[in-house]
This record gives sequence, C-alpha cells and structure tokens, in this order.
Amino acid sequence: MARRGRRVALCPEARERVAASRRAIDAIAAAGDLAPAVYGVNTGFGALAETRIHEGDVRALQRNLVRSHACGVGPDLGQAEVRAMMVLRAQVIALGYSGVRAEIIDALVAMLNAGVYPRIPSQARSAPPAIWRRSRTWPWRSSARARPPSPAGCSPPPRRSPPRASPRSSSRPRRA
Repeated sequence: MARRGRRVALCPEARERVAASRRAIDAIAAAGDLAPAVYGVNTGFGALAETRIHEGDVRALQRNLVRSHACGVGPDLGQAEVRAMMVLRAQVIALGYSGVRAEIIDALVAMLNAGVYPRIPSQARSAPPAIWRRSRTWPWRSSARARPPSPAGCSPPPRRSPPRASPRSSSRPRRA
C-alpha cells in the first residue's frame, strides 16, 4: 500500500466507531468541569496525567499538544515512508479509540488518494523555542531525564533551580 500508491477508503463500520468515540468526547466536553477526568482530554499528559485542566484551558491544552509535536530536524523521509505513516495513522484512528472527528480520517484518505504528502523530517523534536516560551508545560517538566539534544537554532528552555537540601540532610544538595 505504501509503495504502490493504492487507493484507500474508510469502511462504514469504522466510520461508526469513530463517530461513537467522538460523541463520547463531545459529551465530556459539554459537561465541562463536572465531567470525569479523562486522560489527555481534560487532564495533562505524561507526568501531569493526574492534573485536571480547567474547562477554559482545554482548547489551549490541545493546541499546545499539536504545537509541541510540530517541529523536526534531519533529512525528509521518503514518499513511501510518509505514505505508510499516513495509512497507519488513519488505521489507528479508525479503530475508534481516539475521539477525533471522522473528517480527520477523510482528510488523510483524500491526501493519500490524491498523492499529496506532507514534508516529514526524519527526527522528531518535542517543541521549537517559541512554543517553549508560550507553553505552560514542557514534556520533561516533572522528569529527571536528560533533555533531548537541540538542533541548530533551537535551544531548550531555561533549567529550573536545583532542589534544595532538606533540613535533615547535610549541606550537599540531594540527587534528583
């Protein structure tokens, strides 16, 4: 499918699964702060999964999620690789667990069938510097892991201050 450029389509059963999943997300969104906490819908991501997001900030959360994944470096992937990624993304969304609108899959299918492929750099980045400055949370905010290397022109956000020593310990700072 990726190499031969075959046409793709969304079957009616998958379309109904996607619609049902979207109805569930719409119901959660309509309930606002009274809705149960749902990971990535009205909570943070990763280490912030238990952090509830106020209904007025949910759109900004989703917008920042997209922005945080919109940067890459390295040579572009080939057409077969990009097409394979698009087909796989459409297939995963069509399972009906993502809560996206069917129009997202329709757009992917239309692009695939028209031979329109986005430019995708071979190495993903979490976010460009302008997004770091605008975003309230960074992917590694609560993590002790090392930050990813920065490509030319992208510098990581400023480091947080080191942890303070507890009153019980010696004057040496604690290890993270």
